[in-house]
Amino acid sequence: MTMTTDVVRRFSVSDRIEHWVQMISFVALAITGLVQRYDGAWLSEKLISGMSGIEVVRDIHRVFATLLMLAVVYHFGSALYRRYVLARPRSMIPGAADARAFSGSLKYILGRADNPPPQGRFTWEEKVESWAFVWGTVIMVISGFLLW
Repeated sequence: MTMTTDVVRRFSVSDRIEHWVQMISFVALAITGLVQRYDGAWLSEKLISGMSGIEVVRDIHRVFATLLMLAVVYHFGSALYRRYVLARPRSMIPGAADARAFSGSLKYILGRADNPPPQGRFTWEEKVESWAFVWGTVIMVISGFLLW
């Protein structure tokens, strides 16, 4: 007897590549940004030295900032394409069902419900995380341009 496992792909290859680029860029920006901000700390001095000096750290930071901005532009472009060309529903826009799911999750966590609430393709937690990343990136880009 052979067992088969159904695999459901929630994201396309393009989406997965985009997310990896965003993740790697974000982490690289956090590391290179923090070592610049706290350049006198012993760990920052070690990391700056390990990356061949502050000018190289700044160059690395700018390269990853550009990659992140390009990934975000691509993300918005593909979201607009899916919505207006392919006419897919706005599945990442929070709605009333997400508010009910939040309430149901809270009841479940507090022991006032036996089961977590049913949710759609994306949970309210995933939507919050996604929008937090969007606004965090917007703030990073604006503050980065101001500091540059």
